Amino acid sequence: MKNVLILFIVGMIFFGSCKRKISENERYRPIIHFTPPSGWMNDPNGLVYLDGEYHLFYQYNPDTIVWGPMHWGHAVSADLIHWQHLPIALFPDSLGTIFSGSCVYDENNTSGLGTKEYPPLVAIFTHDGGLINRPEREGLQEQSLAFSTDKGRTWKKYVGNPVLHSMNKNFRDPKVIWHTQIQKWVMTLAAGEKIMFFNSPDLKIWKFGGTFTLSDTTLGTYECPDLFPIAVQGKPKDTKWVLLTSYTSGTPNGSCGTSYLVGDFDGNTFTCNDTRPGWFDYGADNYAGGTFSNIPSTDGRCIMIGWMSNWAYADKIPATTWRGTMTLPRELSLTFKDGKYQINSFPVKELKAFYTDSVSYSLDGLNQSVRLPENGCCAIDIHIDSAFDSLKIALSNNNNEMVCLTLKSQKLIINRAKSGKTKVTDFFNKEQSMPLSMTFPLKLHLVYDIATLELFANNGAVSMAEMVYPGTAYTRLQLNNLGKKKLFGTITINKIRLK
Repeated sequence: MKNVLILFIVGMIFFGSCKRKISENERYRPIIHFTPPSGWMNDPNGLVYLDGEYHLFYQYNPDTIVWGPMHWGHAVSADLIHWQHLPIALFPDSLGTIFSGSCVYDENNTSGLGTKEYPPLVAIFTHDGGLINRPEREGLQEQSLAFSTDKGRTWKKYVGNPVLHSMNKNFRDPKVIWHTQIQKWVMTLAAGEKIMFFNSPDLKIWKFGGTFTLSDTTLGTYECPDLFPIAVQGKPKDTKWVLLTSYTSGTPNGSCGTSYLVGDFDGNTFTCNDTRPGWFDYGADNYAGGTFSNIPSTDGRCIMIGWMSNWAYADKIPATTWRGTMTLPRELSLTFKDGKYQINSFPVKELKAFYTDSVSYSLDGLNQSVRLPENGCCAIDIHIDSAFDSLKIALSNNNNEMVCLTLKSQKLIINRAKSGKTKVTDFFNKEQSMPLSMTFPLKLHLVYDIATLELFANNGAVSMAEMVYPGTAYTRLQLNNLGKKKLFGTITINKIRLK
C-alpha cells in the first residue's frame, strides 16, 4: 500500500495535469501521427527524400470523409514528426483518378523531363478509369507519369501518358527503384494475385521482366508492393532483397495486412528460399506501407510508413471533418537467426528528440497500477521490461473503457472490445494476436497517441498497430501477473510533445 501511494504522489508531481479544450472535430486527431487537414486519406504514396525533406504523398479525397475520386495529397517534413501540408499534387483527369504509386529522384535526368541543372522528381502512379464517366475506360488501370523540377511544389503530367498499358482491372500501385546492377529503372506492380516486374532506361518505355506469385491463394488481391535491398544486420556486405506485398484478405488478423519475403533479385526475377511470408505487423491497422526512396547513403536507413486503418471499417470510424491516419515512420532492419531472416521495425530515432519528461518505476507485487500523463496535450511512450511470460497489461480511463494486452503461451493478444467507441463493425472487436518468442527480460514498447496504439516487442521483432477511440483519454496503466509470483522489472514512461 505504501509503494502504491508513493507511485501515485510521484506521478502527480511528475506528470502534473494537462487541460485543453478539444473540439469534436479534433477529438481523435493524434499529435505525432500524420493526418490530413480534412477529407479522406488512405495509402501513403510517392515516399521520397530530397534536399533535407521527406515527401509524403497519399491517397486523398478532399471533398468528403469517405473514399471517392482519388487525388494525391502532399506533405513534407524535415524530421519525420512535424509535417507541413502542401497543396494537392495530382488531380483526376480525362484518363482517370490517381491511384497509388511511387516517386523517384531522376538525378541524371534519364527521363528528359527535367534538365541537368534541375533534375526532376518523377511520380509513377496508376490512372484508374472507374470514376470518370467514360465507358471506354471503365475498369481500366494503367501507369502514368508526372514530374516536378521545383522540389515537388508544382507538378505536370507527362503528355505521353499512360506509359504502361493494360486491359486488366487489377494492374496497379507501381513501386519504382533504380537497379544499380542492370543500370535501369525497375517497376514492381500488383497484378491481381501476382507481382509483375518491368524495367526501363528512361521511365517512359517499359519492358516486361518477370512475375512472382505465392502458391497460397487465400490471400486475396495483391496491392501496394515494395521492393528494396537491405543489408543483414552485423553483415554489411551481405545484402538481401525484401518484397513487401499488401493483401486484401487472408492475413493473420483476418482482414487486410502486409507481408514480406526475403530473397534475391536480378532486375527481372525475384527468388526466395521460404515462400511462406513473414508478417510485417500483426495488428489490425497497418496496411499498404512503403519505404522512402533516395535516402542518402550517409544515413543508410530503410524507413517505412503505412496507412493506420483497415478496409473492414475504415469508412465507419468516428469522424466529422477528416478521416485517416498514418503509422509512425519506422526504421527497418534485417536479421538472420536460426536459419531464418527476420524484418524488425521500430519508431524512427527522431522521435526521441521530442521526449520532454520521463519517469521510471520498479515493478513490485502481483499487480501494479501507474498513472499516465493526460493524453491530449502529449503522446506517451511506454517501455516495460519484465521477466514474466504470463502477464496482462491494460490501458484504462475513469469510464471503465480499456484496451487489454495479454501475454501467455508464447503469444500476445490485444482486445479492443471495451476500448471506447467500438460499434463500428464486429471485426473491430475481434481479438488480434501475434507470436512472441520469449526472451528475458521481455521488452515491450508502446506508443499511445490519442487514438493510436503501436506496440513493439523484443526490439521490434514483432509489432501491432491498433486504432482505439476512448471517450476520454486512458489515464492508467495496470499490470497483472497471471501467475502467483511477484512482478519485477521496470516501467519507463516518456511524454512526447511537439516543439
